[in-house]
Amino acid sequence: MKKIAIIIAAIAVFGFNAHAQSNLTEGIEISSGSKVESKLRIVFPMHFGFSTLVNPTYNGSWAGTSYGNFQETQFFRNFNYGIEPIGIRFYSKSSPFEFGLGIRFSLLDFTMANSNISFHQQGGDIVPYDITTEQSAYDGTKSKVHASYVGVPLRIFFKAGKAKLYAGVSGEYMFHGYTKYRAPKSTVTINEMFNRIRGSVEVGATYGIIGLFASYTFTPVFKTTMSDATAVSFGLTLGM
Repeated sequence: MKKIAIIIAAIAVFGFNAHAQSNLTEGIEISSGSKVESKLRIVFPMHFGFSTLVNPTYNGSWAGTSYGNFQETQFFRNFNYGIEPIGIRFYSKSSPFEFGLGIRFSLLDFTMANSNISFHQQGGDIVPYDITTEQSAYDGTKSKVHASYVGVPLRIFFKAGKAKLYAGVSGEYMFHGYTKYRAPKSTVTINEMFNRIRGSVEVGATYGIIGLFASYTFTPVFKTTMSDATAVSFGLTLGM
């Protein structure tokens, strides 16, 4: 249900994007010169799509458990989302290239393939466990791990009319990590499970304000004392 709400919100902002861009020429100019100009955008570039863990390992407290390959996830139930409330573009009137940076809020949301598995703290370690051993009423509907980030993306764009190709790199800080399952509903903050720093690279192609992207998180999603798994994401962009 929350995913549907996010998608509806994205469509609503998409409508705002289209209106803002047609009336404000993609932003408010804050400085200009004869050769180079910059714009502070008031629209909200965003992306949303799917993610999957790549090359998971089982280290430390995650090694040798009885739960098998518990890092396997349900790909089409994994979700990633990002929105940039502020972005600045630098460009030259005589060049097809642009340089951009911004502030982004994003999330990674993984649904476990074994819906009976979640994670909790045991002593000084984060370990997997069978939810049914602690919650007999659990119906096996869904078990997830979730991380929210804030950071700075840097991109270079190549423009050809309304079309753009871009590549970029970003650094982000994980400020909230948790596990959740339903039903009954349970959400537990577990920041210690995730790597605090996330580095990623991305590429994309857009036409107008809609496009496609793919990104690779090259830093481990979880702390390396548990797993070296990285992540791949892809999906749609709006207002990029």
